Amino acid sequence: MIFLHLFLFFATGLKNPLTLMSYVTPVMTVITGLLSLLLDPWSEFRKNNYFNNSWHVARSCLLMLFGGTLAFFMVLTEYILISVTSAVTVTIAGVVKEAVTILVAVLYFGDKFTWTKGVGLLTIMVGVSLFNWYK
Repeated sequence: MIFLHLFLFFATGLKNPLTLMSYVTPVMTVITGLLSLLLDPWSEFRKNNYFNNSWHVARSCLLMLFGGTLAFFMVLTEYILISVTSAVTVTIAGVVKEAVTILVAVLYFGDKFTWTKGVGLLTIMVGVSLFNWYK
């Protein structure tokens, strides 16, 4: 079944983002499920606070559904953005997102701001500035 999806995906091309996602999502689901079965400590599953009673199970499932919905629309938006602009613009936006992630981690979550993070943040700012100046 997975190979049929992959064959149809490559045979039809990337004409529609929903078509792309309908071919890629089952493959990603199977691979993620297999890796979870192989690598996750399933013996600790019942001891976890997220799945120890029915309310926590329902809340965890709703949170996962919410996160999955956000991820779906984020991938859909990224695909549409790439088709309207260019891959370079999306890459620059991704780099800016990484800079914001570093800043939020330091300011909100209290991560240590190391020299490596500082040099990375400075490189991001200079790179984005040069790209915007060039454009």
